[in-house]
Amino acid sequence: MVASDDEINTIMNILGQYFPDTMIEMMLEEVWEEVGVTTTNESLKETISGMLNVVKGYWVTGDIAGRTTNDT
Repeated sequence: MVASDDEINTIMNILGQYFPDTMIEMMLEEVWEEVGVTTTNESLKETISGMLNVVKGYWVTGDIAGRTTNDT
């Protein structure tokens, strides 16, 4: 089952409490390259992709899962 948008946002908020946004993006890129590209689990692939979309959207909007640049 693919993670919902709320679940993805919760995960991103938790990661954002411990890591800088650039580190989150680098970690998720590595997860995509090591797992997302090779997995046959479509739900996992879509979940990783969704998380990457949230963090990449941050660079456009300044908002990562409800956290603005002023919160970091």
